[in-house]
Amino acid sequence: MYDRTSIPSRPLERPDVDRIRAQPDVESVISLGTAPLDGRSSREPDATKRLVLLTGRTVSALEYDGADWSREVLETDADRGDQLRCALDLLHER
Repeated sequence: MYDRTSIPSRPLERPDVDRIRAQPDVESVISLGTAPLDGRSSREPDATKRLVLLTGRTVSALEYDGADWSREVLETDADRGDQLRCALDLLHER
């Protein structure tokens, strides 16, 4: 499972997400950015505060709360379809 202690204590930029994606135990990453859906400009249009990871058939959500990253296991014995469904569920909740 991906070690979240190696994630910077700030919202992630694209190179950070790419480094996570390149880890051998990370099967897939879905980045849920902060850019507003209505097209208005954002102070951090490329910053990522939420990720949905698939590692070892486990789907986890990582979320930045302004100080640190938290992790929640969403599904076990999962595949990429489950990961996508979890990401869409998280977007729908917001």
